[in-house]
Amino acid sequence: RARAKTIRPLMGSSPCVCGCERLSNHTVAEAAVPTVPRRQCGINSSDSFISKTKGKAVSVRSSLLAALIALGLLATSCSASNSSARAANDLCSTAGLAKLVPQLRDANGKFTIPNPNKNLAQFVAAQRALSNVIEVALTQAESAVDIENVANKIKQPATFPVAWRSAEVGIGTDGNKIVYPEASNDDKSLTSFGGTSFINGVAPVAGSDSNFYQVNRGDGTIPALVSPVPTLLPCVNRLILAQDSSAGTWMPPSFVLSNAEGQAYLIVDLCVDLAQPQSVSGTEVLTPSAEIFIAMQWADTEKLAYLRTDDIAHGHHAG
Repeated sequence: RARAKTIRPLMGSSPCVCGCERLSNHTVAEAAVPTVPRRQCGINSSDSFISKTKGKAVSVRSSLLAALIALGLLATSCSASNSSARAANDLCSTAGLAKLVPQLRDANGKFTIPNPNKNLAQFVAAQRALSNVIEVALTQAESAVDIENVANKIKQPATFPVAWRSAEVGIGTDGNKIVYPEASNDDKSLTSFGGTSFINGVAPVAGSDSNFYQVNRGDGTIPALVSPVPTLLPCVNRLILAQDSSAGTWMPPSFVLSNAEGQAYLIVDLCVDLAQPQSVSGTEVLTPSAEIFIAMQWADTEKLAYLRTDDIAHGHHAG
C-alpha cells in the first residue's frame, strides 16, 4: 500500500499536478497522483505576481479614466450652466441682446432693429433669431429645475410703460385678392418701421395687480387687452392679446422682454387678425378676414429715440 503524505505549498503558491489542479494542503497518494514541476504547468509564483500586478494596473487606469470622464462631464455641465445664466441675464437689456443676437447690432456693436422698409429679409431674420434665442433659453431653464421647485419660482408679470413704437411686416387676403395692411398710400407696402404702435397707450387694468392691461385711445375707447405671463426666466414673459375690432391675437412664440426691474422694453411677436369691421345696413359688424404679421415693438424711450420715424404703423383696425 502506498504511503500518503501531505503536500504543502512552496513559496506561497500551491503545487501543480497534471491538469494544473491545485493541491494545496490536501492529502493525496504519491503513487496515484505524481507531482509535476511548476514550469510544466505554465505558472509559477512570479507569473502569479505579474498577473496580479497587471490586474491592479488595469484597475487603476480604468479608475483614472472614469474620473477624467466624470470631470469632463462636470466641466461641460458647469460651462453649459454658466452659458445659460449669461444668456438669461443678456435678455434683460438691449446691450445684452446685441451680444446674443448678431442681427440686432449695427456695425459698431450697438443695439438696433433692422428697418424692414429697407431690408425686409434682414428684419425677418432678426425677429426669428431673437424668438429662437428666447425659446432655447427657456428650454434650458426648464430643463435645469426640479419639478418640485417649479411652483416656487413664479415671477411677477412685466409692467408696461405707456408709449410704444413698432416695426412690422404684414400681408392679408379678403378671400379674393392679396391685401396690404401696412400700406398707407395704396402702395402695396408690406412693411412699416418706427411709427406709433397699436398698443401705444397701454395701462394696467384697475384692480388686476398688473396681470391685465388695456390699450387706451384718445377717444376713450379700449380696443385691445394685453396680459403678460411670467416664465422661469425673470426677464421673459409670454403674451396674450385680444382685440375687439379685428379678432386679433398674438400667436406663439410671442414674448415681451423686461429689464432687471421688471419693466417691459421689447416685444417680439407673431400676430393674426381674423376679421374686419364693416357696415352692414347701418350696423358695424365683423366680417371674416385673414392677416398675418411678423413684428417687433419697443418702449418709446429717449434711449431708443434713434429708432423713431414718422411712418404710419398698422392700427389693426382699432381706430
